[in-house]
Amino acid sequence: MSTSQSQTFIHPLLGALTGLTSPSTLYTVHFRSIPFALIPARFRQSTLFNHIPSSHNRDFTKYGTACPSPPQTDQTEASGGPIPGEEAKKFDEESCLNLAISAPRDSLGDVERGLPVMVYVHGGGFTVGSAHVSALHDTTRLVELSIKASHPVIIVSIHYHLHWLGFLACQDLLDEANSLNEPAANFGLHDQHTAFLWIRRFVSGFGGNSNQITAFGESAGSGSIAFHMCSDVPLFNRAILISGLPATVPPLDLKYKEAEYFSLLKYCAIDQNDPARLEKLRKIPVEKLVDAIQGVGVFLHHTYRDEKFWPKGFPTYFTEDELIAGCEWVNEGWLLAPGLKQVTLDKFIVSTHATLSPSNASKLLLAYGIQEGMEANLFWNKLSYLTGDIMFSEPIHKLTGSFASLSSKKVYHYTQTLRNPFQGSLLHQIPGHHFIEALFLFQTLREKYPSQRLKDISEEYGKRWISFAAGEEPWEEYRLHGGVGDGKIMVINGRTGFEVRSRNDDEVESKISEEGERRYAG
Repeated sequence: MSTSQSQTFIHPLLGALTGLTSPSTLYTVHFRSIPFALIPARFRQSTLFNHIPSSHNRDFTKYGTACPSPPQTDQTEASGGPIPGEEAKKFDEESCLNLAISAPRDSLGDVERGLPVMVYVHGGGFTVGSAHVSALHDTTRLVELSIKASHPVIIVSIHYHLHWLGFLACQDLLDEANSLNEPAANFGLHDQHTAFLWIRRFVSGFGGNSNQITAFGESAGSGSIAFHMCSDVPLFNRAILISGLPATVPPLDLKYKEAEYFSLLKYCAIDQNDPARLEKLRKIPVEKLVDAIQGVGVFLHHTYRDEKFWPKGFPTYFTEDELIAGCEWVNEGWLLAPGLKQVTLDKFIVSTHATLSPSNASKLLLAYGIQEGMEANLFWNKLSYLTGDIMFSEPIHKLTGSFASLSSKKVYHYTQTLRNPFQGSLLHQIPGHHFIEALFLFQTLREKYPSQRLKDISEEYGKRWISFAAGEEPWEEYRLHGGVGDGKIMVINGRTGFEVRSRNDDEVESKISEEGERRYAG
């Protein structure tokens, strides 16, 4: 029986590095958990590694650590049970800044090869996530597919500090950062920035082109990429934004972040008037901080609205060469469905009329089929559609429309209506739920698909993302001619696979589709 084997090469700058090949990906070498940065202390900015630390083992065949965080069970449950090859996670806040690299075996050490590079930024609401040590997000099969498709790429999966460790902000931290001449707060975003700088410096030794980098991510990972689009240092050339923009998890002003800080101090039994409160918080066991996510009730962590982080202004999306923007228009809101069950029909209707004008409130309720006296479960279903459109779909729609109208750069728009195919999943047969791309893109669940059709769709998914990274058009560009309704959108669905439609045509088609209606008009 074949087993995985280690392979060592000499990186021109980093020296000897040992990765892993497996029987199913013989032409790809996977380097797990290479350290890219360290933090001098909790709630301090990470600093770039210019070498592999002398204390670090150069054997990168085993997974390292992830940022301590609550268990992330949604994607395991979405796939209908345990994910093949998934290992128990190890957590540590100091050593978690590591990344995984999958590269074609014959490109290693060839600095002239110049292969396209794809960088994955995981989601998780800035609270959970560990794709760099995840079997579901393992990138080796996607690289192997790129080799077979004659478009070889290198794929890097990065990690960053989460929740309080990555996104705490308060006046105490701002004052300290000013005294140390360091950037203030947004530690998780700075971790990501540092990871991209590491990749740009060292990826050529793996055979990659540091000037041909495509960033891709979903949910908070996608939002992160949008945030970095206004960085004063070029980090990537193309972007694939999947179900997440700054509007999904918008930055908060200091007064809101300060309130979170004082709530955290209270939970940790630290006097908010104690001059040493920040230092005491640094000494709190990390397990207590993880528990405080639920204890304080901050399940979705936001960035701090720091103008210095965006020297060119708040993200405008026009700083990257090309863009794929996509969303699950059908039922993004299903992720939020359990919480939405607490919303009653009568209170929602009253709140809608109180928030909007009578005319707009009536239009909104009519558009989503919400009316007085309707059956409770049907209301819950309609409300999840509405919430998904507001949080995820509408921001993507506005982005692509603005980009196509105001920018000379290219944008490719898609919508996703694939159903979850896995028996036993709470999301089984839900069309286009949040993060469903992960169940198809990475090729890691192929053995679990119940049909060859789904295997073919998964492969086509990967090939189109790869072709975009290689500089080719994944499908027809989204352009506006006579009006917004004529823009071309790729509709990924279980019936026809990958089908390009005009926006108007898709609105008409979706009205008679059992997958659900898609609404593009704001």
